[in-house]
Amino acid sequence: MKNTFVVLLLTSCVLVTTGKVSALSTVYVNNTYTSTSTEGKVLGIDVFHTIQDAVHAVDENGTVYVSTGLYNESVTINKSLSLIGSRPLVKVGAHPNAPMLNGGDATGAILIDGTVDPVTVTVRNMIITRGMYSVAVLHNAKVNISNNTINRYTKNGITLGPVFLPQAGGISGVISNNEITGLGPTDTLAQNGIQVSENNTAVITGNKIANNTYTTPGKKWATGILIHQSGSVMISNNTLTANQIGVNLIRVNASTISGNSIIGDRLTKAGIMVNNDDIDTTHTTTGNTIKRNTLTGGFIGIWSSYAHGNKYISNIITSSLRNGIYLWNSNNNTLSGNTISSIRSSQYDNTSAIELDDEGTITTGNATTTGSQFNTLINNVVVKSDSGFLLAKNSKNNNFNNNRFNGSLVFPIDAQKRAATK
Repeated sequence: MKNTFVVLLLTSCVLVTTGKVSALSTVYVNNTYTSTSTEGKVLGIDVFHTIQDAVHAVDENGTVYVSTGLYNESVTINKSLSLIGSRPLVKVGAHPNAPMLNGGDATGAILIDGTVDPVTVTVRNMIITRGMYSVAVLHNAKVNISNNTINRYTKNGITLGPVFLPQAGGISGVISNNEITGLGPTDTLAQNGIQVSENNTAVITGNKIANNTYTTPGKKWATGILIHQSGSVMISNNTLTANQIGVNLIRVNASTISGNSIIGDRLTKAGIMVNNDDIDTTHTTTGNTIKRNTLTGGFIGIWSSYAHGNKYISNIITSSLRNGIYLWNSNNNTLSGNTISSIRSSQYDNTSAIELDDEGTITTGNATTTGSQFNTLINNVVVKSDSGFLLAKNSKNNNFNNNRFNGSLVFPIDAQKRAATK
């Protein structure tokens, strides 16, 4: 009778056919589980000491539940599944007692790869630390990465389409309610909290991202959220604090940045940057909408460089050290309904709430750039500031309508005269 009970117990956990044991739709990870544990699971069958063993064992589209504990490993996921930390969810980040995955010096603490077959993967309620990339999604994957706490990464917290794999496309997903923290000022690598690149797409919402700053002089800057040569991306309701750049769009079209709170510090170059690197005409940065964001502190609130045909609408920008909105050789943009305050001239020359700047006439190949032209500035309000609008000498043919500076209506000719006195 006792032997019969054991057989029934085992067959209730696994399916036995022709001497082979099939994988299960639900498996568990518990690094303290032993063969004498009394929870009714069988070590090596439906409960494992490592996350990787559980990933190998679980059925396609199954779920791996991970118990509280420290797991020192790098996990590769190449099938559709859900990886869930088995603690209650909190609003942002993982539960304080969620399981911790330490990727050490590996390329990725978690690598999601649909190279062989496309995968759909959820990663939720995990503390993920270290690795060059804490979570790297490599090819052909639809992901949901949510409510994780991610820190101590060398390069990026979450990456969709890492730049070390060119043409790594076919990736989409949602990145939400994660808490992602960089190393702070570092001269090792330019870190990014979240990066989407290689023509992939994402919805990025509700995350808290902080402390990504690169101190080595040059053009490489660390970023809270970096979108690089990618598809349409929606970035909304994130809180970004003390990053060198809050959100950076490089060679990106038709994306939206909305409702984010971006707080800069003395090392912040820009709260939001929209740029095309240079006058390169192979790629473009156009058709993007930046609206209803709140930006505080930093050198420049919103910085556009060689980016044309974008909309900057109803943003609130306060206490930037140099400019609230700065356009550098950027044409045909719309700046509407923005409120800019507390731009003071005590630290830098030529501070202004809105500046349209240039580097003169440049010809590279068949491309010619002259100033920042044909931009529309309408219903913008500047208050509590020392300077309103500044136009460089080559920034012409811009349309001003119903803008106000410290309570006074600013006409186009006034803006030109104001520029001439600088």
